[in-house]
Amino acid sequence: MRTNTKVIVTSLNLYYGGLSMRKVAEQIENIFEEHLSQSTIHYWIHKFARLAKDYVDTLKPKLGGKYHHDETGIKVGGEDRYFWETIDEDTRFIVANLLSESRSSEDAIKAFRQALEKQRPNTLFTDGSFTYDVAYNKVFYSRVKALRMEWVRNVGIDARKTNNMIERKHRTLKDRTRPMRGLKNDASAKELLDGYIINYNFCRKHSVVKTTSA
Repeated sequence: MRTNTKVIVTSLNLYYGGLSMRKVAEQIENIFEEHLSQSTIHYWIHKFARLAKDYVDTLKPKLGGKYHHDETGIKVGGEDRYFWETIDEDTRFIVANLLSESRSSEDAIKAFRQALEKQRPNTLFTDGSFTYDVAYNKVFYSRVKALRMEWVRNVGIDARKTNNMIERKHRTLKDRTRPMRGLKNDASAKELLDGYIINYNFCRKHSVVKTTSA
C-alpha cells in the first residue's frame, strides 16, 4: 500500500470505534494532515475485512464453552434482515454469526454449526423460540451421554436475565451499524459485519475480561 500504514490502521480503528466514513476522513486530516476520500476508506474496510477473515478463520480460540445465542433484526438496503450471534460467556468471543433474510430453523442450524466448528459447548443459552428445536436436535443433540450438553431455554423476563449478555452485544452492534451507510446489499453488509466481528474479537479490549476476547 502506498499510504502510510498508521493512516490505514487508524482509519480502521476509528471506523470500527463508531465513526462514519466522513468523520473518519475528517479525523485523519486533523491528525495526519492527509486528505482521504470516503471511497478510499470504504475500499480499505472491505479489503482488510476479507484479508483478515481468511486468516482468523484458521485460528482456534480457547473458549469456556458456555454459549449464549440470539438474533436481532437489522436493515440492509431498506429490507429486513436478521443477524444471528453466538458468544462465549467466559471470553466474550463471538463464535458464530450469520446474516439471513429469514428467521427459520435452517438459519439457526447454520449458526449452530458455525459455533460447533469452533468448539463443542457444554452449555447453550437461548430464548424459548421454537426455531431452535429442530436446530438443537440436528446440531447439538447426542445419544452419547458424555457428549450431551445442557440447554438452558427461557422465555420472558427469565430469558432477558439469563441471556442479557447477548442482548448487550446486540446493542453494541446497533450502535455500530447506525453510522454504517455501507449496508446497501447483502454482500456488502456481510463484509462490513465480518470486519466488525474481527475487530470485536481480536482488536477491541473488552471491559469485562480486560483484554481482547481472543
